[in-house]
Amino acid sequence: MRKMRDWMSNVIANNDEARAAIARLKGALLTLAQPLMNVVIPAFITLVKLLTAIIGAVAEFISLLFGTSISKSAKSAKNLYEEQNTLEGVGKAAEEAAGSLAGFDEINTIQTENAGGTGGAGGRASAGEIAPDFSWTDGITDKLKEIAALILLIGAGVALWKLSGILPGVLGTIAKMLGGILLTVGGLVLFWSGLIDAWENGVDWLNLIEMIGGLAAAAFGLYTLFGPIAAGIALVVGGLAMLVAGFRDAIQNGWNLENVLLSVSGILAAGLGIALITGSWIPALIAAIAALLLAITVATGRGEELLNGVRKVMEGFVNFFTGIFSGDIEKAIGGIEKMFDGLKMAIFAVIDGVKDSFLSFLTWLDEKTGGRIHGIIEFAKGFITGFYDTVKNTLGGILDAAKQIFTGVTQFISGVFTND
Repeated sequence: MRKMRDWMSNVIANNDEARAAIARLKGALLTLAQPLMNVVIPAFITLVKLLTAIIGAVAEFISLLFGTSISKSAKSAKNLYEEQNTLEGVGKAAEEAAGSLAGFDEINTIQTENAGGTGGAGGRASAGEIAPDFSWTDGITDKLKEIAALILLIGAGVALWKLSGILPGVLGTIAKMLGGILLTVGGLVLFWSGLIDAWENGVDWLNLIEMIGGLAAAAFGLYTLFGPIAAGIALVVGGLAMLVAGFRDAIQNGWNLENVLLSVSGILAAGLGIALITGSWIPALIAAIAALLLAITVATGRGEELLNGVRKVMEGFVNFFTGIFSGDIEKAIGGIEKMFDGLKMAIFAVIDGVKDSFLSFLTWLDEKTGGRIHGIIEFAKGFITGFYDTVKNTLGGILDAAKQIFTGVTQFISGVFTND
C-alpha cells in the first residue's frame, strides 16, 4: 500500500492535469475553512487569554501561600525550563554521537540525520513547537483579572456544592448554602460586568462569555438555594437583558456572529426560564423555534428589515407612554400605530426569511438535478410563495385589526375623561 501511495504521488506530480485538479481541491478546502477560521480563531484566542488569566490567579495564590511572589515563580520556572531543555539537547547529542561511533566502527554509513533540530544546547524550541513565554503576566489586563477572580469564585461555589453531597448532616447543608451563595453572587456580578461592557463598548467574545457563563452560574446558584422558580425568574430577566443588548448592538453596528449568538442565547434563556416557572417544556420549545427563526432571518439577509421593525416598535412604545403621561392623545395614538406597524414589519421579515430559505433550497436542488424535475420544483416554489403570501395577509389583517382596537380603546378612554 505504501508503494501504491508513492506511485500515485509520483504520477500526480508528473501530470499537469492531475496537479491542477489537486490544486483546485486544496483551494476549495481552504476557501471552505476560511470563514470558520475567521470565527474560530478569535473565539479561541479570547478563551486562551481567559484561561491564562484564571491559571495566573491560581498561580499567584499558590505563590503567596508558599511565601513567594508570582514574578519570582515565573522567573524560577523559566530558569528550570531552559536548564531542562539544555540537558535534553546534550543528551540527544550524546545518543547521536554514540550511534555514529558504533556505525563508524563497522564502517557503515549513517542512514539517518536529524532534520528537525529538537532543541539544542541553546534551549531553543524545535520547528512547530511553541516555546513557553514567561512574560505572560504582561498580557493580562485588569478586565481579565476581574473576570478570572469571579470565575474562581464560581468554581469555589461548585466545589462546595459537590462537597455537600459527601459531608454529613449540618455540614453538608452549610456547604450547599455557601456554594449556592458563591455561585449566585459570582454569576450575577460576572453577568452584570459583561452586560455593561457590551452596552458601552459593543458585543464581543469576552463579554459574550461573561454574560452566558454568569447567567448560567447565577441561575444554578438560585436553583440550589431556592428551587426552580427563582432560577426561572433569573433566566427570564437575564435572557431578556441579553436579547435587548444583542438587538441594540445590531441596530448600532449591524448584525454579526457575536450579537446574533447573544440574541439567540437570550431567547433560549428566557424560554428555559419560563419552562422552569410553569413546569412545562413547551415554552423552551417555542424559544428554540424563535431562536432558529431569528438565525434564518439574519442568514437570508432579512436582518435589517427585522431591526427596522424592532426600532419602530420601540419608538412607538416611547411615543405612546409619553403621550399618555403628557396628555397628548394624538401622540399616544400615533405611538400605537407605529408599534403595530413595526411589529408587522418584524414579523414579515421573519416570514420572508423562512420563505427565501425554502426557495433557495429548491433552486439549489433544481441545479443539482440538472433540471430533470424542474416542473415539480417550479410548482413547489409557486405553492410556497402562495402559502407564505396568504400567511402574511392573514397576520397583517389580524395586526391591523388589533391596531384599530387599541386605537379605539385609547380614543374612548380619553374621550370619557375629557367629556368628548
